[in-house]
Amino acid sequence: IAEALALAQELNHKYMETQVRVYQVQILLYLGDLDDARHAGEALQALIQETGDREPESRLNVLMAEILGRQGDLDSARAYVDRALIPAVAAHAKHIQVRVLTTMAWVALAAEDWGDARNVAREALMLSERVGSKYQTAVLNLMLGEIILATGQGNALPHFEVVESIAGSIGSNVLLAQALFGQAAATSTTRGARMLALRARALVEDLL
Repeated sequence: IAEALALAQELNHKYMETQVRVYQVQILLYLGDLDDARHAGEALQALIQETGDREPESRLNVLMAEILGRQGDLDSARAYVDRALIPAVAAHAKHIQVRVLTTMAWVALAAEDWGDARNVAREALMLSERVGSKYQTAVLNLMLGEIILATGQGNALPHFEVVESIAGSIGSNVLLAQALFGQAAATSTTRGARMLALRARALVEDLL
């Protein structure tokens, strides 16, 4: 990404730079470098204003919502979610809608607004399954499992089992570790929970 960004700037190719910066924000967010992700997002916002190329704006708004939500600025996160959802619905951009709704659910989850988080996550899950987005489907099942664990209303285990299945199909040990931790928390037997947690811990240590 750094090499691509340097090349785009050397060529003064604004469209290329815009696309590279979208990926830059996504990667920094994925890595958990939230301050750097926020700065990269702000740089992308300035570039969009400079060029007038608004194509990546919805994706950026979703990313900024997630960044700010993870940093605890839930009001700003909600504002970005609102900005992202309207154009996504207008453009019938289902994949963007799934991302926006997922972020809405995550923000509600961070605020411990369990009812709102559950309702939005269920809506997002139906849409995610319709468009075939495996990763978002896994993330939403993780959320629904966490909500059930927090509220004690329902059975969380099937949600975490779905995540385990998807993790295997797309080869994601990050999702697999999360699925196993969830299963451990949802398992009633001490021995079963311990074995699941040990498997998850081994995966995390291997990733680290």
